[in-house]
Amino acid sequence: MRVVLRGFSLVELMVVMAILGVLAVAAYPVAELTVQRDRERELKRALWEIRDAIDAYKRASDAGAIPKLSNQTGYPPSLLALTVGVPDARAGGQMLYFLRGTACRSELGTAQLRIVARPAQGRG
Repeated sequence: MRVVLRGFSLVELMVVMAILGVLAVAAYPVAELTVQRDRERELKRALWEIRDAIDAYKRASDAGAIPKLSNQTGYPPSLLALTVGVPDARAGGQMLYFLRGTACRSELGTAQLRIVARPAQGRG
C-alpha cells in the first residue's frame, strides 16, 4: 500500500512568501500616498473654514456688529480672535464666535493646524 503525503513543500512556501513580499513592497508607496492625500484634504478643508470665518468676521464688522477704529480694515487682528469671540456691539455685548477652536497636532516634527468651524452668531 502506498502512502500519499499531502501538503506543501518548503520551496512552494518560500515562493509564496516571496510573492507576498513583492506585493507588500509595491503596495506600501500607494498606501503612503493615500495617507498624504487624506492629510492634504483635511488641511484644505481647514483652510476653507478659516477663510469662511475671516469673511464672516469682515461681514460682521462691516455691518457694525464689531466696532473698529478708522484705521482698521475690519478683518480680524489674529486667528485667535475668531475662536475666543468678540462682543457684539448690536446685541448688548453678546459674544460672536467664528471658529469653534484650534488644536495644534505635532506629527514627526511638523506642526499641523486643525480647525473646526462653528457657525457665527448673527451671520447674515
